[in-house]
Amino acid sequence: MLAYDPALVQAPVAIIRGEWDGLIHDEDARWLFDAFTASPIKRDIKISRGTHLMHLEAMRYALYRESIAFLMADDGLSMPRLGANLSQQHHNKEEVQFMNAQQEHKNIPALRPVI
Repeated sequence: MLAYDPALVQAPVAIIRGEWDGLIHDEDARWLFDAFTASPIKRDIKISRGTHLMHLEAMRYALYRESIAFLMADDGLSMPRLGANLSQQHHNKEEVQFMNAQQEHKNIPALRPVI
């Protein structure tokens, strides 16, 4: 039993977990993913060689990349890629401003491990 009803969530949802996560099993993640019925965008992302504490592990950079890509809608599925012909797509003013703001963040260097 959860403290909230996942079916009422109407925002995009990303479930990001590690391959070796001993707390979140595949069946649990699948149940939660399926329970977000009102969410327009859902992602279940499993990162290899990561545990429940992957933010402290070597695979933290994959966690960062996946989180940022989801939040920036930079996965190619959530929003059209910048540079696409916006005049042929029906976007309101706020969506175009959001996509333009995304372009400003494209110059952020990729996260790389420090060796």
